[in-house]
Amino acid sequence: MSRKPLIAAPIPLPPPVHGSNVMNQVVLGMLLKGDEWRVHHIPVQFSTAVATIGKVGIFKILRHFRIVLSVAWTLARLRPEITYLSPAVSGFAWFRDALLIVSARVFSQEVVVHIHGRGLSSAPSSAWARWMRRAVFRRTHAVHLSEGLAQSIAQVTAWKSLSVLPNGIEAAPLSREVKETSEAVTKLLYLSNFIETKGVLDFVAVCEGLRARGLRFEAAIVGGSGPVIDVPVLEQRIKAAGLSDCVFPLGPRYGEDKLQILADSDVFVFPSFYPQECAPLVVLEALSFCLPVVSYDIGAVSEMVEDGRSGFVVESRNIEQMTQRVAELIEQPALLSSMSASARERFEREFTMTTFEARLRDYFAELIAKR
Repeated sequence: MSRKPLIAAPIPLPPPVHGSNVMNQVVLGMLLKGDEWRVHHIPVQFSTAVATIGKVGIFKILRHFRIVLSVAWTLARLRPEITYLSPAVSGFAWFRDALLIVSARVFSQEVVVHIHGRGLSSAPSSAWARWMRRAVFRRTHAVHLSEGLAQSIAQVTAWKSLSVLPNGIEAAPLSREVKETSEAVTKLLYLSNFIETKGVLDFVAVCEGLRARGLRFEAAIVGGSGPVIDVPVLEQRIKAAGLSDCVFPLGPRYGEDKLQILADSDVFVFPSFYPQECAPLVVLEALSFCLPVVSYDIGAVSEMVEDGRSGFVVESRNIEQMTQRVAELIEQPALLSSMSASARERFEREFTMTTFEARLRDYFAELIAKR
């Protein structure tokens, strides 16, 4: 009886909780269910908190280098048929993950790089950096999260293959019936880490604009503290804007607490302008809970949210335009109800966990068959 092919997965899992780590956990879970292959997860823990991501120091560099050496040694011992990686695409983390990719190319037959961020399409400033990027990724299999994002990296290097696999998540524990939207007070939700480029202060500015229009609403701000912004900072900003009676910074919420907040909300506002924003899972969560999404045009959001049907996609950093779109949903209950139904339909059509796992399973099965 022939030995089943081995897939090695040197990927980080939560904590910290952010999109790529969460999807790593989902992918690993799917791989472990497969009967056609064996799986060996190689734990790599580069960060333990969101606030430490992006910070570079000598001790952090040394610790990461030790992790890379450990992964390389493990791959040399295992000699897997496929190594699956989800590398960073910019900054110090890119150079670190480049060493992982090179190690995988040396000790594996095939290397799959699952791209969860933007920035790979941006041309490096120096010739040696461009050469390095082409050389590291050359003849690897790339997986991206949307057609537009995949096309943006098509010319980066000579990929062995370039595929599109949109993310998927578990469906919200709701019936197919859309929530009632006739309440007098519309509930808005911000759900992301408290990082400036994630748009938390833009969300507060949107709330200021809604108050200036005399609209009734409540807004919950949910997420983990960033390196500069935390709950006390937000409370001061909200108090200065005269919004303490309707905007509530709640901090991080997980598990059932987070699900309940989503279930209690009416509109999801996503004002992120984070440079690496790609295909945010939180947008899928909102769609799953029948929440129309009002978002800046960033990453793959315009391919996830049908503008004018399951939400609105507005110009990045255009707070006035975002305020106007949220105001329309507050002022027009029928529009809110229609978009709520469309949001759930959009999710069930494209972004369920069942669909994602089937696509991913087919991808690996085909890759193995072609070896």
